[in-house]
Amino acid sequence: VTHLKAPIFALATLSHPIVWGASKTDVARVVFLFAIRRGDTLGRLRLLAAIAQFAKSPDGIEAALTASDSSALYGALPGETEPYNFSSSSEPNL
Repeated sequence: VTHLKAPIFALATLSHPIVWGASKTDVARVVFLFAIRRGDTLGRLRLLAAIAQFAKSPDGIEAALTASDSSALYGALPGETEPYNFSSSSEPNL
């Protein structure tokens, strides 16, 4: 995507998990969606690092899975109350 001013990130939880991977028992319940400006390698790496940090936190994943609404889901994300800024010009606030 070439016209983005900053990366866009979304997190969703699935009420009906989907099979993911080779095993029928591996399912996805949390989905990350993102769009990053073409050529923004540093922004992409920072965003992927932030997602990896969140994904390795059992408490964060559990909080996301049990969130009752979008406000609770947003609250499950690590960091400050301000929206994340993963652009190349700043550090992500995790």
